[in-house]
Amino acid sequence: MNAMLRLFFSVLSVTCLIFVSGCITDEPETDVPLDITLEQLVERMERATDPDRVYQHCTSYILKQKVTSSYNSKEYVVETKFKLPNFMKTTTYENDAYLQSILYNGKHAWEVNEKGNKEITGKPFEFLHEFAEMGHPANTILNVFLKVEFTKIREGKKQYYKLVCFPKNEEMSPCVIYLDAYDYLTRKMETNIYSFRGKFPYKSTIDKYEKCNGVLIPKETVVDAGGSVLKYTVIDYKLNVEIPDSEFNLPVPWFQKPPEGPPVKIDDKKETK
Repeated sequence: MNAMLRLFFSVLSVTCLIFVSGCITDEPETDVPLDITLEQLVERMERATDPDRVYQHCTSYILKQKVTSSYNSKEYVVETKFKLPNFMKTTTYENDAYLQSILYNGKHAWEVNEKGNKEITGKPFEFLHEFAEMGHPANTILNVFLKVEFTKIREGKKQYYKLVCFPKNEEMSPCVIYLDAYDYLTRKMETNIYSFRGKFPYKSTIDKYEKCNGVLIPKETVVDAGGSVLKYTVIDYKLNVEIPDSEFNLPVPWFQKPPEGPPVKIDDKKETK
């Protein structure tokens, strides 16, 4: 899957924490005649970030991003772990202190923090499921979404291919992806986020890419989520990392954990005084 889209799962973790209401504005769009088929465009989109199919054939990855917020001037670190077949986990830290995690195993998802574990269900889960699928190395937008429509547009001085991706759940908002018409890199993405905290608009933009381990990834991503502006900067990215399955299990409360070491042996024959 395209590099911009595989980062979307990690973006959710912090975005949902500091949502505030606001609005998003854009320059007006004008249509430009199409010069490519959808299948050709998706192929070029994939090759633009993964020319040697390094990411497509990877079995796992770990991604770390630094996140700064215009809303509260705080700095976060978000770590995303993925492992085949469909395990994904994001963990958010604030000043090196654990804040929360989102776990996904393909069928269920949970939000985990110091208050406990909360299963993600309904539209928030369907939204999370769809965009987690976008982060799977073997997938493309053509098999993740129900339908994809595209046009070529001019916005200011720039030209883009605009892909409108309709989710399989027709009650959910489409995802709109803007590809640079010259290098086929994702430059913008717009949709609505569904979470425990409600539904709110999301827009991300990328101006800077960087090659890392043979894959072109967004080095810096600016996210406008309902008026709160977040800047994501990649600080580490590794492919084919050994990750134990236990990383994706729900944490067990301390009072449910078995005692460490052998059981204490009690001598029933010992007399008490």
